[in-house]
Amino acid sequence: MTETAFALDSWASVRVSGEDAEIFLQGQLSADLRALKPERAGWASYNSPKGRMLAVMLMVRDADGITLRMPRTLVEPISRRLRMFVLRSKVKLVQVEPRAMDAEVQAHDRVALIEAGIPVVYPETQDRWVAQMANLDLIGGISFDKGCYTGQEVVARLHYLGNLKKRMFLVRGTGAAPAPGTSIRDAEGDGQGVGDVVDAAGTDQGFVASAVLQLSASTKTTLVLDRADDAALSQPEAYLYA
Repeated sequence: MTETAFALDSWASVRVSGEDAEIFLQGQLSADLRALKPERAGWASYNSPKGRMLAVMLMVRDADGITLRMPRTLVEPISRRLRMFVLRSKVKLVQVEPRAMDAEVQAHDRVALIEAGIPVVYPETQDRWVAQMANLDLIGGISFDKGCYTGQEVVARLHYLGNLKKRMFLVRGTGAAPAPGTSIRDAEGDGQGVGDVVDAAGTDQGFVASAVLQLSASTKTTLVLDRADDAALSQPEAYLYA
């Protein structure tokens, strides 16, 4: 994925520079920083020790360092957490504000990412999904042979044991767009949740959303949002990545 494909003007950044910037991030993020070239941006997750995503970020390299772009609400807590592990590394972290902050730009960014199958983590959905559940492996956001990073053991175990039971799908609905983390259930099921909204944005027809769902629910036509209006969802669509 190139940076020009996703301008993400509503996202803020953490600028990581210094002699040890690449080595430092290599031990923190799920992607292989050695493969990150100036002409091509890349995706990565920052995980908890439990292997669940605390952020998904767009990485952009230039001659002076690496920029990690993410939703504005995550920049401060992610910067604070990264600084805990800098120790004696020659690394400098600087927060950078978004290029644009109006609602129209933010809505455009959300729709573009949802339709492209790019997962987004917000404060309310941190530490909820292992990266593969949100298709990060399908967009080149995970390296399984680069060595250790935070949460790597859980991510690798899920990969090599082959017991992934959830994936991210595209769904549509009418009415107000649900908040990230809204539970999804099968109206004809036992009332238990079968997934959660990753992100959602309003459209002329209602809303479009990305959702992590149990694979057993991915062919259902009876999914609804678990909220007061029980808004019906379209049959999930699998993302097709180039």
